[in-house]
Amino acid sequence: MKGIAMNIKGALAVSKRYFRDALRYCPTRLDAYHESLKSALKGGHVKDAIAVADLALKYIGQTPSTLYMYGKALSHGDQKQKSKAKVFLEKSIQADSSFVYPVYTLVGLISKQDKHRKAIHILESCLKDNSTSKLHQLLGNSLLEVGERARAMHHYNIALNLDPSNKKAKEGLEQTEKKMDGNSLDESFIAQSLDQSVEVSYG
Repeated sequence: MKGIAMNIKGALAVSKRYFRDALRYCPTRLDAYHESLKSALKGGHVKDAIAVADLALKYIGQTPSTLYMYGKALSHGDQKQKSKAKVFLEKSIQADSSFVYPVYTLVGLISKQDKHRKAIHILESCLKDNSTSKLHQLLGNSLLEVGERARAMHHYNIALNLDPSNKKAKEGLEQTEKKMDGNSLDESFIAQSLDQSVEVSYG
């Protein structure tokens, strides 16, 4: 799709035109909404992103993907919008327990509010049906935050076994080992790992 190529090059204004045309001729094309949302978030246009996701809900209906897109867009807004985002992300997870992307976003939101026990519960529930490097890495982060270092190391190791290139899992493992050795914990890596990417993925 030409719009995707333009988006990769960073030509957001031109990219939007192709996605807009794609949606005009086929308003049920999920990939066009997906790429439009990515484009808007990459440019810091949260209102545009929310508008795109709202249209996806209108024309495609409430599916795991459209619920996730709306929650993802709202998660970049103000506190009121972030609270609303949780509702849509939870609905997406309930609709399809194998869809891991809303879990990533939801855990990022609640972890920033220091609700680490809730994050642990969500991640452990998701891991019953799915096993990805990022899920284990996020669980390691949350466990480390509540002082469960041995379990954190266990999940960081699983994350690295699944994806040896997972830098955040490697950093988490190193920080956990330092903490267990009595050295001070550099908490910045956890904060960085919770920073939400503007990337919207469907895997």
